[in-house]
Amino acid sequence: MVLKALDDPANKVVRAAGHLMRSRSARERARQTVLEGPHLVEEAVRSGSRIRSVLYSSRLLRGREGEELLESLHGGAVRTVYVTDRLLDSLSEVERHQGILAVAEMDLPSASELPAGEPVLVADAVQDPGNLGAMMRTAAALGFRVAVTEGTVDPFNPKVMRSSAGGVFQCRLMRLEPGFRVAAGVTVVAADAHEGLDYRAFEWPESCALIMGNEGAGVGPAIQEMRPTLVRIPMQGRTESLNVAVAAGILMAEARSRFTRAGGRATVH
Repeated sequence: MVLKALDDPANKVVRAAGHLMRSRSARERARQTVLEGPHLVEEAVRSGSRIRSVLYSSRLLRGREGEELLESLHGGAVRTVYVTDRLLDSLSEVERHQGILAVAEMDLPSASELPAGEPVLVADAVQDPGNLGAMMRTAAALGFRVAVTEGTVDPFNPKVMRSSAGGVFQCRLMRLEPGFRVAAGVTVVAADAHEGLDYRAFEWPESCALIMGNEGAGVGPAIQEMRPTLVRIPMQGRTESLNVAVAAGILMAEARSRFTRAGGRATVH
């Protein structure tokens, strides 16, 4: 039997996916998000995230890898819907979709305290989805946990998810409550474009919280009241500052190299 592709934007599953892509409040209420592309869906499955529904087109089935991914999703509580490329085009946020969208359950635990014993990257009111996604991707690669403060872009925004390239499933993401505390033994470090120690001269402790502030305003008043140690990346020429995601990558890489040298071994979490 030849399966006919659905081309109805009013379909319940299609409308639900579109609503989740557009609305942060819908994502937060449902605790779900939309994953676009085989790589993100594979990472979600690998991490144990629950996939609720899948929209796929013939474009996914042109290679054996796509067929295998779909086979792994069939059955159980996963609803799979075969749709036209035109319908996926109407939902997709990329120039050329990769043949699959999936609705997945996502959990963002809240914390009233920054934990000790591991390095944590804190995104403090970071607004750009691409920046937050890139920060999560780098943090996952370098063994940093990621925490977000109030005012940060939704970490389950589809653009953030894509930019993280699966890092969102690996960085043990958490949301810090307003007025959060810092556990004993945690060194709070904040990046600053102009003030503080040269990041290469700072003695990076492994139990540290690296705070990266808003793209324009820097770290907020609540972080400033903690009197963090400020570190800066020296600039050449007339460059005043770096993109927040690039700066976070440089600082985390330096910190990781210090952890490794101090401990005599790699300590990637």
